[in-house]
Amino acid sequence: MKDVQDTWGHRWVTPKAKEQKSKINRQGLIALEDIKAGETVVVYGGIIVPKTDRQKYRKTVGEYDVPFDENFSIAPASRAQAISVASVNHSCEPTVGWKNSLMLVAIKDVKAGEELAPDYAMHGGYPEEMVCSCGAANCRKVLRSDDWKDPVIREKYGKWFLPYLREKF
Repeated sequence: MKDVQDTWGHRWVTPKAKEQKSKINRQGLIALEDIKAGETVVVYGGIIVPKTDRQKYRKTVGEYDVPFDENFSIAPASRAQAISVASVNHSCEPTVGWKNSLMLVAIKDVKAGEELAPDYAMHGGYPEEMVCSCGAANCRKVLRSDDWKDPVIREKYGKWFLPYLREKF
């Protein structure tokens, strides 16, 4: 029997976008045509990784999990899955945000050729500091795991944060 993941993968990506060369970082999700604000661009799925296993997952597969709760992340089952569909880079000037725990939507009208990128603060950031290469006028230069707590970022993009973070505001 054919594996259903061959038909329906761990992520759905709008046909209006495709992973291509990125100005931000290697590969990214680029709009192939105009996308209206509110349109769904990515729906995440995969395996559930408990917080207690998050570091083990990240050492084995990489930092591809998305926390949807204080205690759980959703993630691709392998590195091959992770890099095959919808790598989304960070931008300090995001074009997408979280509608709910699984769906990224355009937070503004996006023109063909623009990159679909959230602010990583919207999902709680990453455990280690990262140098930012987004090139936005308001670039923070360094991304930190607690950027989601920044009142300026919360004020500007708070409604687009993952729900479990919004509950903490």
